Amino acid sequence: MKKVSFYISTCVSLMVFYIYIVRDYFYSLQEQISLMVLHLIFFPALIVAFLTRPKGGIYKSKKQEFVYTLLFFGSFVSISVILMLLGGESNSGIGLNNWVMGGLMISILWQLYRELKNEKQR
Repeated sequence: MKKVSFYISTCVSLMVFYIYIVRDYFYSLQEQISLMVLHLIFFPALIVAFLTRPKGGIYKSKKQEFVYTLLFFGSFVSISVILMLLGGESNSGIGLNNWVMGGLMISILWQLYRELKNEKQR
């Protein structure tokens, strides 16, 4: 049961996170999607995900961690591209044209790749 609640709360947190992104890209939606409601959904789901995470970590191996991180970044980039193509523009600067975000993504993926490579050599 603990594992199921972890995955459900993680999925809810991700969905709300993506709603935050859509809200950021389209200024007209900010009036229709209440930030308080999003906070009331996001933070409890995040707390439940944190409290019910499996012992010993979420990932079974560094390879699995790398794949899931790659999928998360891929979905984030895909949503950003789709929202940009639909005419949205990020108000907070989390878009793909921000060099800080790009550098952060590349550095995180590089670090995970190096850890994965070091684990394979052991």
